[in-house]
Amino acid sequence: MSAFLAPGSSARSSSAAYFRTTLGIPTETLEPSLVQSGRWKVRLEGYGTLPRGGAPSVPMRIERIALPPTGIPVLRIIHARMRPLPAMRLETVPSPGNPRSDRGPGSDPEGPPVYLPRYRPDATLEKSHHSYPGDLATLGQVGYLRDQRYVELILTPLQVQPGNGSARIAEEIELEILLEEDAGGRGNGSGRMDPRGKALYRDAFLNPAQIDPESTRRHPETFDESRQGLSLEAGPTTTVYRIGAKQEGIYRVSCASLPSCAVPDLIGV
Repeated sequence: MSAFLAPGSSARSSSAAYFRTTLGIPTETLEPSLVQSGRWKVRLEGYGTLPRGGAPSVPMRIERIALPPTGIPVLRIIHARMRPLPAMRLETVPSPGNPRSDRGPGSDPEGPPVYLPRYRPDATLEKSHHSYPGDLATLGQVGYLRDQRYVELILTPLQVQPGNGSARIAEEIELEILLEEDAGGRGNGSGRMDPRGKALYRDAFLNPAQIDPESTRRHPETFDESRQGLSLEAGPTTTVYRIGAKQEGIYRVSCASLPSCAVPDLIGV
C-alpha cells in the first residue's frame, strides 16, 4: 500500500477534526524516459500519473475517505516531511486523441482509431519557477460507494519547478479533514439524484418505457451482501468513458501501470 495510518493516528484524534492521519509515501524509482531523450520518469508503487497533457508527469493516487451523511469536507495539511531530489526534467504527459483535430471520430462499433500520443510540453509550465503541482494533497469529488458517502483524497507527493529542474518529494504527509456545516443542505445526502440506478436501465434499452419497475428495486431474498458493488448515480454531472477494443477478450484497465491516464477515476486502481 502507498498509504498507512501511522501509530497514534486516529479518525477522531482531535475535537475539531473528523479524520486525522499520517500518510507514508513509498520510495521512488527514477527511470530515464523511453519517449523523450534527456527526461526522467518518477514512479511510485500504486500511483498513476496526474493527467494534464503537456505537464510534467508527476505521480498521483486517489484514496477515499468515508464521510457521515452530513457536512462539507475541508482538507488541512498539518505537516509534510520533504526530501530534495536531483535536478531533472520530467517526461511530459502525452496529449491523447487525433493530432489534427480536437474532435473525436463518429460512432464506431469497433472502437475509435488508434492515434499515437503527442509529447508536447506546455510552454508556460516549462518556464515556470513555481512548484507543480501546487499542493501535496487536495480533495476531489464527493460520491457514494453503495450507501456510504465518501470524498476523494488526491495525493501528489512529488513537486517540481520545471523552469530550473528542481524537485522534492514528501516522505510523509500529516493531514486532517474537518467537516463544516452545510447551511444549504448540499451535504446531507439528499443530493443523490438516482440512488437505485434507474438511469442505467433507461439508457441501456431502446424501449425504456417497458422496463419492469421491479428490476430497479433491491430484492432482499436475492441480494448477496457479501458481493462488492457500486450504486450507480447519473445526472448532469455524470462522467461516462467509452473504451474501444479491437478484438474480443477480457481486459484489465489499470492506470497505475500506464505512462499516463486520461481517466481520473481509474488512477491508482
